[in-house]
Amino acid sequence: MVSAPTSPLITVDEYLKTSYEYDVEYVDGVLVERRSPTPSHSTLQAILAEHLRKYRFDFHYGVLLECRVELVERSRYRIPDVLLCSLPIKAADKVLRTTPLAVIEIWSPEDRMPRQMSRFLEYWNRGVRQIIVLDPEEFTAFRYEDSSLIQGEIQYIEISEGQRIPFSSTEILRELREELARSQ
Repeated sequence: MVSAPTSPLITVDEYLKTSYEYDVEYVDGVLVERRSPTPSHSTLQAILAEHLRKYRFDFHYGVLLECRVELVERSRYRIPDVLLCSLPIKAADKVLRTTPLAVIEIWSPEDRMPRQMSRFLEYWNRGVRQIIVLDPEEFTAFRYEDSSLIQGEIQYIEISEGQRIPFSSTEILRELREELARSQ
């Protein structure tokens, strides 16, 4: 009988002190490769950063791209495409240890639904209540809520009671479509 190959386990300390050519996530001792971004993925990430940075002083939050987040202490570290976090941000830290205010993931062609839903559940269990998924290939938006992925227009990101950051997924995806058309 042939057994499936196993990934070597590494310690969390080794993970946190090692630099990787392409950063990887850490789940219970196993390194998890992240997908390679496409041009549309990277363009959308830049659009999101530009949009969200406009409101950072009004709503007092930080915008981080591809920053390691500790979801389960010394056990699970994920790297969301875009996240909003409370200020101040400790620049010397290699990992964000506070619960993000919001996480935005950008779908890639090789993303698989069960794997992504597992990641979203980890964010949810950590206390992240604003989890947004944008698909730059299909120009669609989803909001994750309590084990469900709901497709539709997203008009704001609520980072606390009554604090809603303007966020029109329709406008952001329109801007992406126009940017991609101009680059061809």
